[in-house]
Amino acid sequence: MTAEDTNNFEENIESLEHEEEPTDQGATARGVPKKAKLPSRNTVARHERRLRSEAKKTRKRRIYTAGGSLIAIALIAGLVLPSIGGGVRSGSDNQDVVVKELVGTQIAIQPGGVVSDTSSISYSTTPPTSGPRLELAADWGVHDKQISDGQAVRNLEYGAVIFNHGLSDADAVKLADFARQQPGYPGCLLVNPHNGLDSGEVVMTSWGWLHETKVDDQESMQAFVDDHLNKGPLFMGSTCGASG
Repeated sequence: MTAEDTNNFEENIESLEHEEEPTDQGATARGVPKKAKLPSRNTVARHERRLRSEAKKTRKRRIYTAGGSLIAIALIAGLVLPSIGGGVRSGSDNQDVVVKELVGTQIAIQPGGVVSDTSSISYSTTPPTSGPRLELAADWGVHDKQISDGQAVRNLEYGAVIFNHGLSDADAVKLADFARQQPGYPGCLLVNPHNGLDSGEVVMTSWGWLHETKVDDQESMQAFVDDHLNKGPLFMGSTCGASG
């Protein structure tokens, strides 16, 4: 091979080494599909972090929603449960305390103040539990004759428990003995024969309360005394203003 041939061979080799590859546009033009560009690692990592963050927020929302529902249920239960069953419930040291129901029937307070005459007054109950009253109360203790309703209501205002009755002599003595056994007698206590009651009836009254009972039912009578004695709107002291 001559030197000239050698030079031509090397030039051809160099020309082949520097020949450009066909461009993507040319490849597409020839019907070869363009190669898809893959996302970078950084892009994939950012996408995964976003997905994890959204999942975490979703879990938190579910937890908060469930917690709020439980709190709402607890509040509703706290309001509803105390009204179920007898008595009134109040919370104390995480325990429910049942307050005893008062003995007797509660009567709506009848309007009226102190007046000079109650003979024409129509009271809402017989005997009365509230309403217009006289200025002077009756003496405390046992009465053999009926006191006026106007006086009786004044005693009730001071905190009296009155044993109104339509009893025979023997039963009237039994009722009087029961009243005399009460601590603090005669203070806050009245035994009063009432012509508006039938024979054998005992109707106990206090301010805004009434209780029908029997002379032999001392347990019931005692319960009414314990619940209502000296609970009138005017407090006159531990004896309801009785002297001696």
